[in-house]
Amino acid sequence: MFLNASFTLLLLGILTPVLVTEANLCSIPDIFLNIIAHVGVGEDTTEIEFRQSFIGGETITFRCEDVRYQILDGPIHRQCIDGEWTERAPRCETSQIKVGVDNTILKTVSPDGTFIVYPIEGTVNINCQLRTGGRIANNATITTNSTTQPSQRAYITGKFKRLPIDNPTSVNDGTYTCEAGTLRHSIRIKFQDIRCPAPGCDSNGSWAHVIASANTLIPHAYILNEKVTLRCNPGFHASSNQESRCNYQGQWSPPLSSCIAD
Repeated sequence: MFLNASFTLLLLGILTPVLVTEANLCSIPDIFLNIIAHVGVGEDTTEIEFRQSFIGGETITFRCEDVRYQILDGPIHRQCIDGEWTERAPRCETSQIKVGVDNTILKTVSPDGTFIVYPIEGTVNINCQLRTGGRIANNATITTNSTTQPSQRAYITGKFKRLPIDNPTSVNDGTYTCEAGTLRHSIRIKFQDIRCPAPGCDSNGSWAHVIASANTLIPHAYILNEKVTLRCNPGFHASSNQESRCNYQGQWSPPLSSCIAD
């Protein structure tokens, strides 16, 4: 009697008891127009990029491309279980109302659709307007569910309504909702200044990065989700991962590597 290779290796202690088989793998799920997908949950996520298969237990997080006026119709998360994805594939619906933020240094969107705002010392404005840019009703309101900030109305007639927030901090985090007659749209906002220190110099290579066009922090700080890539000189290679991303803790993930001799 012959044992198959996987079972033989298992007996030898080379493989762990849990084996990945094709039956446990999920193919890439449907990703509809205006949907952004990340692998993972919460702060531990990576871009889906060119992945074509996923192992059992992996979860994908979905959000709309522009949360200011798009509404996710369907689950935020789908998990690979026994070769099948749980839940249905989400889609994005378009709202006629847009809720945005201005008078701030930078802003970005987390994988779960939360608007991350880098505030300034002063007033940050939450704006509500018609997506088409037309004149909004005078009775339109902007409210928040924040337990430390009472619901407020923005009384500005014209093409938008504005809710000013003075020197916002984490106590102002919450879901901000604009209502104008039967029209309604909400976005989750988190006020947080997340920066990663600049990589140190590497005598055998250099760090390449793409600076966000809106990044006006002086001196420059690497912000949430910005990436750096280590480019090593001929005869050298990265000691570990070549690329790192600024995560929600203000740390490089995975940790920055260095160039070592081949």
